[in-house]
Amino acid sequence: MGNDFIYLNSIETYCEYCGFEIKHPLVAVVNMAEAKRNYPECKLNYGFYALWLKQGVACSLCCR
Repeated sequence: MGNDFIYLNSIETYCEYCGFEIKHPLVAVVNMAEAKRNYPECKLNYGFYALWLKQGVACSLCCR
């Protein structure tokens, strides 16, 4: 894993990155099980506020 970040500066770019339909440019509620892009272990930089709800131990989120 490199030190490069993937910058997602808006809801619109986030939806495009994950393959979700853009229904509103400022708000999105998504189910990551339906994402069209697999998330390898990488560093993502969000330029917006996000609320993550997760269930189970197979999913991990960390802030650095």
